[in-house]
Amino acid sequence: MPIEDLNKRLGNALDASQQFDQLIGAKTVDPSEFTLWTGKDILKASHRHNIQESFTGTGAMSQRKKGPLSAKEDTFRELRQSILAIAQSCDEDHTDIYYMDGEEKWAIFVRVRPN
Repeated sequence: MPIEDLNKRLGNALDASQQFDQLIGAKTVDPSEFTLWTGKDILKASHRHNIQESFTGTGAMSQRKKGPLSAKEDTFRELRQSILAIAQSCDEDHTDIYYMDGEEKWAIFVRVRPN
């Protein structure tokens, strides 16, 4: 599939996710409906490899792309890195996780409830 089509689909999916409650309804997630995690190593269980990043060396420590498409191109990589960071924090028994931009204009707080 051409990269332009993938970027268009990604953009549409991100737009739709921002309007979830208008499109789907106000269904909430009830954590008590899920089974408890019984594994020990959440980081290992949640790790996924990206073959393109492996070959090109564009992992977490690389420079971000610049230009008008940089945010869309980096979205999946940032999502994977965020999931891995949360998993590692859970493995280390941290329950409060903060994400903050370098300019301190925004922050996200994630609280993980232990079993």
